Amino acid sequence: MWGIFKKRDREKAVDEDRIFTRKIDKENLLKKDLKRELERNIKNLEKREVKEIDTSLLNKNYKIDYKNSLNEEQLKALTSIEGQYLVIAGAGSGKTRTIIYRTAFLLEQGIKEEEILMVTFTRKAADEMKSRLETLLERDIKVEIGTFHSFCMKLMGKNRNLFNLEKIVIIDEKEKKSILGVIIREKRLKLEIGKERVLNIIEGLEKGKNIEDILTEKEKEYRETLEILIGDYKKYKKINRLFDFNDLIDKVLIKLKSDINFRRYIQKKYRYIIVDEYQDTDKKQRDILKLICGKDGNLMVVGDDYQSIYGFRGAEFENILRFNEDFPNSYLIKLEKNYRSTEEIVEYSNKIASKFHLKYNKVSKSTGRKGDKPKILKFKDENLQNRFIVEKILKFQKNGIKYGDMAIIYRDRYSVIKLENLLLENSIPYEKKIDNSVQDFEIELYLKLLNLKREPKNILYWEDILEYIPKNNKISIFDILDGKEKNSKILKICKWLENDYTLEESLKISINLMEDIIQDRVLKFEKIFDINSKINLNINLENYIKEFNRYLTKKDSNDKVALISVHSSKGLEWKVVFIPMMLEGIFPSSLSGENLEEEKRLYYVACSRSKEFLYLLYLEYFYEKLGYFNKKSSFLKF
Repeated sequence: MWGIFKKRDREKAVDEDRIFTRKIDKENLLKKDLKRELERNIKNLEKREVKEIDTSLLNKNYKIDYKNSLNEEQLKALTSIEGQYLVIAGAGSGKTRTIIYRTAFLLEQGIKEEEILMVTFTRKAADEMKSRLETLLERDIKVEIGTFHSFCMKLMGKNRNLFNLEKIVIIDEKEKKSILGVIIREKRLKLEIGKERVLNIIEGLEKGKNIEDILTEKEKEYRETLEILIGDYKKYKKINRLFDFNDLIDKVLIKLKSDINFRRYIQKKYRYIIVDEYQDTDKKQRDILKLICGKDGNLMVVGDDYQSIYGFRGAEFENILRFNEDFPNSYLIKLEKNYRSTEEIVEYSNKIASKFHLKYNKVSKSTGRKGDKPKILKFKDENLQNRFIVEKILKFQKNGIKYGDMAIIYRDRYSVIKLENLLLENSIPYEKKIDNSVQDFEIELYLKLLNLKREPKNILYWEDILEYIPKNNKISIFDILDGKEKNSKILKICKWLENDYTLEESLKISINLMEDIIQDRVLKFEKIFDINSKINLNINLENYIKEFNRYLTKKDSNDKVALISVHSSKGLEWKVVFIPMMLEGIFPSSLSGENLEEEKRLYYVACSRSKEFLYLLYLEYFYEKLGYFNKKSSFLKF
């Protein structure tokens, strides 16, 4: 009898194995088909590469000397005005300069400012473009320059009746995390996934990805909880009429698809469209671009497929490879001359790029400037590696290279904790950047407390504070607001909120509250006291917070070593670059799953930030939060 059951179990196992194998075979077949399709798109567009410059356009008497300001490759982009173009711009090739000069050239051709739309991916980049264009033209301009999100927000703001909106309230990343925190807290959800990762999952779902393809095997254990959390998160936004940036994209995309008159109005308004960092677009942004450009619009997108590194945020690497498919009559221009790096670093970066499986055929060329070869160095342990970096930084600084011309680029933030402490011990000024934000722990908590003082019943502000309080998971915000919570730290905060203190008194109490909340570390208040000494305290709390933030944004010194993640380093450059912890599992990251190609591109980005000196460092072994690592990175074999 038992034999029959065992036989059935074996047959069932064999059937399950066959089904799984067929599924894998099907997935591999689809991947091969996709690869062939993309390769065909690349090949067809490369057949239409612009080889010559339209010199007739340069013979006029312009205010700007374009001929002597740009190289031959850049002039091809400058003079390509009518039609649709993809500009593949290598690292250090002067793509922003090319975009600025081409926009000025359009204006000197008599094209109206309001007919030009320039789109990039950060507000900072948009502000820089506007500033550089106005400096070049020596006047103010009205060209529309912004991000996809700001463009959509302006469209909705100017056409509120079309979108059935009274007002637009935008929530940022911090507010989104706070909303998730409130839901997790009040529903007592058990979830071993960080809020930032949850937002990445939501973003992936909003961009049309399947949840099975987004979640790791470990995360799939929490799928039911995630679905409850995501559903409540969406309800919260809807009830409170809140929009995040992806909502703006969705609203505009739906309107462009469904309203032909609105679409034609936008196409007629923006006759010349320029998009920077096209490799960072997602599917919906790509669709918006196709709709506002139309078949006959004048479009130039600029990007580098080698630097597509934001897949985790929903960016579609395929978009830049499908340009030929989206715009069948388009042309290709390549910017391959690298003005940033020495010949040796350019050569090493090209070696990395040669390992990419899908790409446009682009080879960076140096200006002939010679330098040191990238140095690959092995250390017995983390302490020896960190000491080497610190000693090198001090030596370079002594020899005339500023701290601000040096960077430590890391793949895993846990791997540089001890290094950061060593920088402090050696009085080396540094600036730590994660996702382009720089904020001290103390200042962050200080401002969160003051925001709560300003709006004591704001549940999101309460969530921000509770994050700092030990054993906070059983504390309910609604119990706090109803006066039922007995936690001593909470009671002290409530007393502060209820009393009407002068601003100066209130600020002193907030410092005391911080010391009461945080007892596992020494708090440093020097920066807060320094800023307060510069502010007139005879103002209300709201104006004080504005003034405090204004002083925060003032740069005290640019001469600091950058301690920066690979993702945040994109678009920046330094004379000296250190990339520590080059170990298999850290770089490339073991968390990247199957996306080894994006890890390669991350490595390309990290190495191509260096102008003169590049140090690639690895250890015999390293142990940290994510595990034990003792294998030299496979990337160091390139």
